[in-house]
Amino acid sequence: MKSFKISVIIPTLNRKNDLEKTLISISKCDKLPFEVIIIDQSDNDETKKFCNNFNKLNIRYFYTEIKSSALARNIWIDNLNKDTDFVLFLDDDVLLEKDYFTELENFFLNKEKAKWWVANIKSPSRQITLAKRIWLFLLSWSFTTDKTFVTAWWFNVMPFKNPLHIENVEWTSGCGMFFRKSVFDEWFRFENNFMKYSLMEDCFLSYWIQKKYPKSLFFVPSIKMTHCESPASRIANKQRIYQNIIHRYYFIRKYNKNFCAYLWTMFIFSIFDLINYRTVKIIKYYYQWLRYVFRNKNKIWNPKFDFNKFIFW
Repeated sequence: MKSFKISVIIPTLNRKNDLEKTLISISKCDKLPFEVIIIDQSDNDETKKFCNNFNKLNIRYFYTEIKSSALARNIWIDNLNKDTDFVLFLDDDVLLEKDYFTELENFFLNKEKAKWWVANIKSPSRQITLAKRIWLFLLSWSFTTDKTFVTAWWFNVMPFKNPLHIENVEWTSGCGMFFRKSVFDEWFRFENNFMKYSLMEDCFLSYWIQKKYPKSLFFVPSIKMTHCESPASRIANKQRIYQNIIHRYYFIRKYNKNFCAYLWTMFIFSIFDLINYRTVKIIKYYYQWLRYVFRNKNKIWNPKFDFNKFIFW
């Protein structure tokens, strides 16, 4: 069997302990990647010290002061090793199954038209609740779904339970994305304007690619991983809501221009967040940032717009 050269790219921010678990899980796989590239954006040197002493993988460590998972990924898209066949982007808080890379190779040997895939991801946020079923119904007119797609309201949906068979999907989660290197020869990139958590950078890129190459993105149930969803270094609610409102407006403006769909989606998000966090501050934040969108909706579409004006409080 042909052995592919896989470059793994992991941006990380103040999560040395989570990254350690991720790298250990990679090192225990039955096949190892060609290289693991760590793009460290931390405020201390703990991650650097750990990476320099971790000898179970071929690690290339780099540091950047710019805090953006999207930008960190783009930097290394432009500097990939010429021998790389495939690129795997991982979050710094994931755990891979032992046969992860074996299953990857098996899939791509049998699917020549596949540009990329989405893994069988387990995570705490995938738990089924009544509130989530109502939320899903209001955004997709169904209380459940077995599809990964972008709804008529321009909301990216994943199923509560992953399918049992290989199937086409419209987008993929950013915690684990696997591409043929050739995809990036066509200048597909993550959104450079999205800083820190870079909310929706995965949906932007995946929807962009599948629009040009329909049915080239696959969900593969045999490729398994766990997203631990670490609470470390996550942005505050006020910033998260800002990114959700601004980035989703940018997404809809780029692909659909249906402002009514955008407002409906934001209304449902605000109710869902209010139920989850049970504080009226949530409504205040949504009002504040939606008002900002109304006042600046044309500026937001301008390439010179500062997306990150309110990110670094």
